[in-house]
Amino acid sequence: MYPIYFIIYRKLQLSPLIGGPSWLPLHVKVVINDKYGFDYVPLNPISSNTLKKLLTLQNVPAKARVLPHIIIAPNDENNIVENQYTSSSSTVDNRTMKKYVERAEEFCRQYTKPLNLITNNCWLFAFEIVDYVLQEEVS
Repeated sequence: MYPIYFIIYRKLQLSPLIGGPSWLPLHVKVVINDKYGFDYVPLNPISSNTLKKLLTLQNVPAKARVLPHIIIAPNDENNIVENQYTSSSSTVDNRTMKKYVERAEEFCRQYTKPLNLITNNCWLFAFEIVDYVLQEEVS
């Protein structure tokens, strides 16, 4: 079981696919402390060849992205886990948050798997990065 502050300070946020309709938020990113985002996207997300391969369940080259200093509204309707507290009322110290961000960045640097809609997509990436970031705490 994850520590309670995982729910408070981290969240999954939905957004449209790159090049996709804004009314269809299927893509997910992990947000830490409302400032740092991490996601996983195809290298050429709007290429017709990429789309063809994805729709026929083939692998495509992809990259794990670090999106530093993003601004997330605490009550954004696309947040799956709401952030209940601001960083000013933090019970988790800045050193811990820094460690989470560093571990997430490390995970992204090491993540070289191809993207596949069934076996390795942005949702699976999100759960893997959360597990990796919290690995030391739950072991």
